[in-house]
Amino acid sequence: MKNIKLEKLSGNTNEWEQFLSQIDNSTLFNSSLWGKIINQIFNISNEVIIFHNNGIILAGAIIYYKKRYFIKTITKPPLTLYNGLLFNLPENQKNQKNIEIKHEISNNFINYLSKEYKFINFTTTIDFFDTRPFLWNKWIVLPQYTYILNLEDEKNIWNGFSSSLRRKINSCLSYSPVISKNDNVEKLIDLHFESYSRNKIKPILDYDTFTNFVKLALENNICDIYSISIDNEIHSMRALLKWKDIIYDWIAGTETKYRNYNSTHFLLWELLKKYSNDNKRLFDFMGANTKSISDFKRLFGGELKEYYDLKYYSSNLFKSVEKISNFIKIRSRLKG
Repeated sequence: MKNIKLEKLSGNTNEWEQFLSQIDNSTLFNSSLWGKIINQIFNISNEVIIFHNNGIILAGAIIYYKKRYFIKTITKPPLTLYNGLLFNLPENQKNQKNIEIKHEISNNFINYLSKEYKFINFTTTIDFFDTRPFLWNKWIVLPQYTYILNLEDEKNIWNGFSSSLRRKINSCLSYSPVISKNDNVEKLIDLHFESYSRNKIKPILDYDTFTNFVKLALENNICDIYSISIDNEIHSMRALLKWKDIIYDWIAGTETKYRNYNSTHFLLWELLKKYSNDNKRLFDFMGANTKSISDFKRLFGGELKEYYDLKYYSSNLFKSVEKISNFIKIRSRLKG
């Protein structure tokens, strides 16, 4: 397609947000607001890259970048997904034409990034099905998975649960649990750290950073925190992100001594009902790539969706440095 131009939006968030509002698969993590939060907490900068034709934006992406070892890199911020290319092409256009345009834009995007950055890593959106331009340009493309649950019908949600999950929920009901909105961020992080400790793994963030991150999300009204209590004792807590008509399952934690009460299962069911009644459309479990976590999320009957982790190294040297860095990070998180 002629006259497709690449442009960086410098501070023009209105144009970018308007573009996001036109796309069904745009997410909170593509938004300028999330970019500001990430910058404030982690000092990771971002820029918006768009591709337009005659003033009409056809595609765009927000990318997060920082310097590592004095080298400019694109990175995945903690607890952040789906910041790859988004497309908004004419619906009445033939499919083969749309594929041609997507490939052209993807190649332009790849060429720009590979000239500017020595190492690149980000994840695509869920509906980004064609990664061939990245494969053809020798990028590493790894499939990732999450569960997406439709919230539009409460009865369908319950009917989609596994039999074992329904039994767990009913057993917890016998304890007369109380669900409350609870903005005690420190308690949430305590429970989250305790859950990781059971598996002898350190959380991905230190305590203070984690706490400030959640508090900033609360301040910007994109986060809800709920707890479940039995006999005035908090058993489990969950923080969820919200944007447009989508809910993202973000951070959770459970008191070890109360695990047999099935409080976590009951709390999540009550939240699904709440957001269904609030006319939310989708619930994103935010990843199903670790077996134990995936087994829990599968019980709720969501649809398994694929997205992709994309990586690019400008040389084998940078690839080796990144492998060593990741190895050190993994070792530092393992306990015992």
